[in-house]
Amino acid sequence: MKRGFTLIELLAVIVLIALISLLTVTTVSKQYKDGKAEIADQQMTIIKLAAQMWASENKNIISKIDSCSSITLGFLKEQGYIDNDIKNPATNEKIKDSLYINIKKNNSSYSYEIEGKNTTQCDALGIGEI
Repeated sequence: MKRGFTLIELLAVIVLIALISLLTVTTVSKQYKDGKAEIADQQMTIIKLAAQMWASENKNIISKIDSCSSITLGFLKEQGYIDNDIKNPATNEKIKDSLYINIKKNNSSYSYEIEGKNTTQCDALGIGEI
């Protein structure tokens, strides 16, 4: 009696290993992409929090807002609210200092929105006023 595996048994094992590795690779790559997206969201939250800290320490400037004003990421760095350069995890490029954080007044509260460019046409707040 011969001992060993037949060709069909070996092919079946190879096919099973290929299927398992395919499922594993797609799951891991999806987790990796989702992780990068979550890091990007956290970075935007950090930028908004830095803008909120600046606003809370500069209430005299913030109180002059009629509807919408903006500051830049570079301004927050100059003022010491953000310590280092922030990179986009998807492209690994530095987020530009010209990124706008719009501060909008809604009755007695404020909202903070991030825009790549000042498309909302908010007034530049804080720059040159401090």
